Amino acid sequence: MKRVTVFGWTLIAAAALFFITNSYGYKILLIGDSTVITSYLSGVNTITYKLLAKLQAAQPDVTWTVANAGLDGESIGPGTSKNLIEASGTSRYNSVVAAHPGMNMVLVRYGINDGKYYSPANFIIKARNLISKLKTDYPGAKIILETSMFVDFPNHAKPYYGNYSAGFTQGQSRNVYMKPYYDSLRTLAAAANYPLVDVCARLDSLTQKGDWDLRIRGDAVTLDSSLDAQHIADADKSWWDNIHPNPHGCDAIAQAESEIILTAYAASVVEKKEGPLQGANLDLQATPLSNGQVRFSVLQKATSGFTLSVADVKGRVLWNYNAAPAGTSTAVSWNPSGTGSGIYFAHLRSRQGDVARRFALIF
Repeated sequence: MKRVTVFGWTLIAAAALFFITNSYGYKILLIGDSTVITSYLSGVNTITYKLLAKLQAAQPDVTWTVANAGLDGESIGPGTSKNLIEASGTSRYNSVVAAHPGMNMVLVRYGINDGKYYSPANFIIKARNLISKLKTDYPGAKIILETSMFVDFPNHAKPYYGNYSAGFTQGQSRNVYMKPYYDSLRTLAAAANYPLVDVCARLDSLTQKGDWDLRIRGDAVTLDSSLDAQHIADADKSWWDNIHPNPHGCDAIAQAESEIILTAYAASVVEKKEGPLQGANLDLQATPLSNGQVRFSVLQKATSGFTLSVADVKGRVLWNYNAAPAGTSTAVSWNPSGTGSGIYFAHLRSRQGDVARRFALIF
């Protein structure tokens, strides 16, 4: 049988189950360049709005905060014309940390501008330095790395000319130029166990499926294909060459981010083991079984019947169990076959009160 190890539990063909603590506020910081701040967009079109909406829809019981500290034209630095971190003196980094205290998670997306000033090897040194600072200033926060933009070359992008990507031939795609930078981030994420939002891979995948309209146009104002017909005869691809995501691109990026964030969030608030009944009239514990089922243990201070149900994040009841009075400790098994990995809710009701637990299933 397939063996699965998740958060320290070794299971055989079984789901891993974790109870999660009560809901609370969760603060996320986005930091990076113009592809992060999207200052040319407003309101519902921004990555900030779209990401927050997706998180709220997926986990409405959590009070999400998404703060965007991106800046147009910025690199990690030092050594560029606009640095997050300066070689000496006060850096914008210090202002960002002061303005956004107590973050639970930080998403970092740089590279587009960095590639204009230094090699992938130097880029990753600067990325490690930034991560070190973030760990110091946000102790316990989850650091998530991101790759950046993908262009639809040669259909909707011009040849690129750059000086710092080893092995790059002038006039190739910007994707080729940026690949060593992105690969260095992928390697770092894998080696140091940082979650990775592979924005480039997500946009590449959508483009290959025909969903290529993910960037604003060359005038930096037009957000969609409404004026494309006027540029079909253009001698080059300048009209389509802008690197910045349009609202549709922002939605695609926010979707990729939300998937990684929700997984990291579930892991960060896990209680691997429920404590004993302490002072309360009843409690609910759970154990994943090797046959793929989940065993719920109902603990009561007095004998009474109870109802136990499991629902998904949309409130749909997937399982309901009614028990007659049969002692103060009762074990009930639930088969989650047909469900998928995700967040679920167990609700225990009896004459002694109600207990609601939120838990994650990971297959």
